[in-house]
Amino acid sequence: MEYRATPSAISDLAAVPLERAFDDLLGRRPRRPLIALGEPTHGVAEFLRLRNDLVAHLVTRHDCRTITVESDCLAATLVDDYVTGGDQGFEAVMVAGFSHGFGHAAGNRELVSWLRDHNAAQPADRQVRFHGFDGPMELYSMPTPRTAITPVSTYLRDNGVQPPVSVEEVDRLLGDDADWTDAAALSDPTRSIGDSHRVRALRLAVDDLVTTLESRSPALLAASSETALHRARMRLRTAQWVLRYHVAAADHGPHRIAAMLGLRDALMAANLLDSAANAPGPALAFGHNSHLRRRESTWFFAGAQQRWWSGGAIAATTLGDRYLHIATDLAGGDFPPDTLHGLLGPVVTGGALFDAAH
Repeated sequence: MEYRATPSAISDLAAVPLERAFDDLLGRRPRRPLIALGEPTHGVAEFLRLRNDLVAHLVTRHDCRTITVESDCLAATLVDDYVTGGDQGFEAVMVAGFSHGFGHAAGNRELVSWLRDHNAAQPADRQVRFHGFDGPMELYSMPTPRTAITPVSTYLRDNGVQPPVSVEEVDRLLGDDADWTDAAALSDPTRSIGDSHRVRALRLAVDDLVTTLESRSPALLAASSETALHRARMRLRTAQWVLRYHVAAADHGPHRIAAMLGLRDALMAANLLDSAANAPGPALAFGHNSHLRRRESTWFFAGAQQRWWSGGAIAATTLGDRYLHIATDLAGGDFPPDTLHGLLGPVVTGGALFDAAH
């Protein structure tokens, strides 16, 4: 597929390859940008193909070594292990390493295979790393924090650091996973565990784990690896936001749903910032436009208009002009001439990149 790009106004559309358009774009941006490529909906193969083309170009020409997608950050560690040479089976990784069923998409399967093949020819410190920036929560399911908390307690103990709270005590507070994953809590706050003593105690326990992890991080790094320490930090960050999510689910107030949506995106922002901070070159994030755009998100749900700030908007408050959101959409259809689609559609025959500033 051919793509065209315009550096300025719609009337100044000039046919150039997609790769050159991004070369020009990156040449005008600050060093080490976070490129947030957004799709208007999930499940459309064309957007995954566009992303994969961009990944190949950024990796081979711009030293991009960080790819993060809208998928569970905990599960994504399985994909990262695979693309950096792990011996897990491909099919198992695609099922367990992606949330939302995204591992079945042909474009994601092609991306993972390409990254593994590319990394096979690279030294360890030059390999492309794969991350997820979503949390394990959704509006259709409730997460247990077990998979975020328990591995960190084990990591501390295995590397010579006494956890401030024992693995057994954490397991006691977690209790039965069914207490956490009750889907009825999504619509009924009385079914949520969020207002319980167990949640309050776990929030303190996780805070103590963070304190221990950070204060002993030099010793932990020496005893393990950068990847292991980084993942422990990511897990505790996830645990904190998952517990906050359960607290919000127990709220009986009118802004309950908006708060839950906002907490999910706040975790996304934290993961996006982590990707940008650790990337040696440009980093690429890929997800839904509603999570990556710079403005407030809205959604009519549960009988009301929900409003919250997207992960991209939150991350941009820290990154400034290092945050580059590129929103994608499909042309075609019968749109009024005074709409954005109506203006852009007639001048786009293949693909185009427009500068929103113009």
